[in-house]
Amino acid sequence: MTAKYRKQFDINPDDLEIIESALIERARVLCLEMLEKQATAANERGAGCADELNTEMTEIQMLLGKLHNQKIWYSPQQYVPRG
Repeated sequence: MTAKYRKQFDINPDDLEIIESALIERARVLCLEMLEKQATAANERGAGCADELNTEMTEIQMLLGKLHNQKIWYSPQQYVPRG
């Protein structure tokens, strides 16, 4: 049985900030692990793990990008025509 997800979530900006901070911290830890793997890349077994780390890092960066694109960085107080 696979889980089904709701189409709409009740998450406030503070919740999103916590999620974003946790993702950034996980990316930091992954980066350190990747650097360690590169330093000890003499054996082939470490190369497979590096691929998994790269995949997870890519997924985290993509999700952080989606969160970034959802933010409203500037909203003028008065009407501004947009071309």
